Amino acid sequence: MAKLKVINLSHSHTLSRTPDFTVIRNLETLILEDCSSLVEVHPSVGVLKRLVVLSLKDCKNLKRFPNGIHLESLETYILSGCLKLEKCPEILGDMVCLSELYLDRTSIKELPSSIEHLASLTLMDLSECKYLTSLPRTICRLSCLKTLCVSGCSKLEELPEDLGNIKCLEELRANNTAIKQLPSSINHLEGLKVLTLGGCKGTIISQSFFSSWFLQRKWEDSVCLVLPSLAGLNSLTKLDLSDCNLSEGGIPSDLGSLSSLKVLNLSRNSFVSLPATISHLSQLVSLKLVGCKRPEALPELLSSIIILLADDCPSLISFGDLSTNNISLDMVSTFSNCFKWSENVVDM
Repeated sequence: MAKLKVINLSHSHTLSRTPDFTVIRNLETLILEDCSSLVEVHPSVGVLKRLVVLSLKDCKNLKRFPNGIHLESLETYILSGCLKLEKCPEILGDMVCLSELYLDRTSIKELPSSIEHLASLTLMDLSECKYLTSLPRTICRLSCLKTLCVSGCSKLEELPEDLGNIKCLEELRANNTAIKQLPSSINHLEGLKVLTLGGCKGTIISQSFFSSWFLQRKWEDSVCLVLPSLAGLNSLTKLDLSDCNLSEGGIPSDLGSLSSLKVLNLSRNSFVSLPATISHLSQLVSLKLVGCKRPEALPELLSSIIILLADDCPSLISFGDLSTNNISLDMVSTFSNCFKWSENVVDM
């Protein structure tokens, strides 16, 4: 047993507890994926000094895991889909080899402040953690972090104020969270390439709290994502602000300074007009405005755009100098249910 390096017991549906790993000190790979009856992992797994890969993906009934781990050689750590796991283990010392941490679809409520000991972490996936309410400030000390995903964390209301200190961050995915406002320090993320915030409207109170449809509607109209200046995001190529209830003035006026932006999604918002500076986005190739009910006229298109989706924009009358005569043959454009637009094009 001392020479054993790999254990793969995936799909062992009768396994309820793991053995003591003390006698397997040279273990390098432990894979226990989709062990549907697994409830407990022996605490000795937390001190396997040579362990490189640890995966318990989709162990849906796992409840008990070591309270703390110090796995000096660990590179990949996967707890995805452990639906009943409520606590993330403390990091008891530096784990400088770990590069990928997957905690998505778990029931964790918070991360330990000791997460800062994962000095080489490049990817952290917390998506669909429905009970996660906050992130520790120490996450901002992860100087190598490139991808942070909190999409679907429906109780997460804010990001750490010092988020801008993660200079290597390239992707921030926060769709369908309860985030109300981005920290102003996000403007310092000069290497950020992808920022997705679709569906972020802040916390919406249940309709049962209101005695009338009017009051409920008034509340929904007042809830929206508050955006700081984005002028410093010089590397940003994709920005998703769809379904954020952005009203007139809610889109930063310096949007046009995003010189690398290629994909912009503003669908299902309530603004009346776009900032004129959008015409400065010389790299923009895709613009989505689906379900924007209020705009009547929008700025002129850039010649770089090859995808334009503006379906279900009933108030839209004109879009710069766009007409049936100057729509590029290479452009994919849709304007279904844009009745005023259709009438205007016919008149041309």
